[in-house]
Amino acid sequence: MKLELPATKEAARLYEILVDEKQLGNDGTQALIKLWWD
Repeated sequence: MKLELPATKEAARLYEILVDEKQLGNDGTQALIKLWWD
């Protein structure tokens, strides 16, 4: 389909930060709160 989905691309980038850089991959939705507090 070759759709351009910039919001999805940004969500994936932020998820990679949560998992790779912040080591919050196992925290589920709590990872979002922890990222916000930092």
